[in-house]
Amino acid sequence: MTTSFVAFWDADTFYPPHYLAEAERLLAGGKAVVAQGIDVYGDPLSRAGWLRRLRMRATQLLLSRQGHTGSYGQCFRAEALKAAGGPLAAAWPFVLYDHELMHRMFKQGPGTGSMALWCLPSPRRSANAHVRWSLFERVLYHVTPFAAKDWFFYRFLGPRFTQRQMVQANLRQRDW
Repeated sequence: MTTSFVAFWDADTFYPPHYLAEAERLLAGGKAVVAQGIDVYGDPLSRAGWLRRLRMRATQLLLSRQGHTGSYGQCFRAEALKAAGGPLAAAWPFVLYDHELMHRMFKQGPGTGSMALWCLPSPRRSANAHVRWSLFERVLYHVTPFAAKDWFFYRFLGPRFTQRQMVQANLRQRDW
């Protein structure tokens, strides 16, 4: 890999012109190995959009070793991504691979973000109800200490997803 930074983009997500410059600024200046964008579902410059960005940035700071955006809003130091095993791990063939990837990345170092690193995902993301985790699983994700996240993903969530057949291929199935 000859690049210093890697950003994941989705074709159905809008990225403002400053997105890559902001990601580079966040990653170039410090020890952070990942910069998480903020997903906004409306005008990001409106009052509601500003409040969403503020709330999500506060969440990033409060729960600093967890994923808070999908792969469409993740930017990485290339060497840390490589050290973490790349974007997809053989041990995690399931949905929510973006959260599992963030777990592996936080083993490499800290994350960062800013209210200026935002994007507008497609509204069709709401059509993914068939591949969502349960409320109990989401709450447990947030309260599980970082030191126990391997247990959470590989011993708790993985078997549950296997039973429900929640593999990445199911992300391509749409109800529309």
